[in-house]
Amino acid sequence: MNPAPLENARILVTRPAGQAQRLCRMIEHAGGRAEHLPLIGIEALPCEAPEKADILIFVSANAVRHGAHCAAGVSGAVAAIGQATAVALRARNIIPDIVPPGMADSESLLAMPQLRDVAGKTVVIVRGEGGRELLADTLARRGAHVHYRECYRRVALSPDPGRLEALLCGGIDLVSVTSVGILEALDAALDDRLRDCLRGVPMLVISDRIAQRARALGIATVIRAAPGDENLVQAMSEWWQRQHGADHDD
Repeated sequence: MNPAPLENARILVTRPAGQAQRLCRMIEHAGGRAEHLPLIGIEALPCEAPEKADILIFVSANAVRHGAHCAAGVSGAVAAIGQATAVALRARNIIPDIVPPGMADSESLLAMPQLRDVAGKTVVIVRGEGGRELLADTLARRGAHVHYRECYRRVALSPDPGRLEALLCGGIDLVSVTSVGILEALDAALDDRLRDCLRGVPMLVISDRIAQRARALGIATVIRAAPGDENLVQAMSEWWQRQHGADHDD
């Protein structure tokens, strides 16, 4: 096995500050060069813990970071939208009862059997300000009483135009994007010329929803990966090895 599967690969990591260090280290351990350019910031919001919840849903690792206290005193089931959120919960000694085995999105969570028969139950969704309404709308149609606890907000940042140009117009081989919000912030930071540069850079994403938005923005090559740092680096490595025709053991 190639000990440096990302050798000479230049990867743009767009996660917020404080949430990219492990991924960057893993990329560099695999022989690549990680360029960290945060495009959104995360600001905590005051958030009261619910008095009651039959089901408490955390929709992101950020929701756990800023809203884990919502689980205090709640005796109902705890749900995580995906594996990364489940890991964040376990790190705080909160054991999730409901975790989709595949994709980390509302559709996968809604397909879980524990969320099919929710008539009359109180469901509390811990999330950031705004966001998709599919989860709440669907649970409400199934008869649940749905409430939000919004514990953080996303703030678009203004990256240095010179660094953006250097990275996008020949400076990187791949850009990783882990949320629609990050992708929208990236697009908003670009002028037409830099947008043209971005369209020619392969993009690694972690959900069908991000992939659809990337294609709508004209990204020529969209690579789908499962959430989680290990899965991201594996997908990056497999893609990079294919590009360079690496030999494989029989």
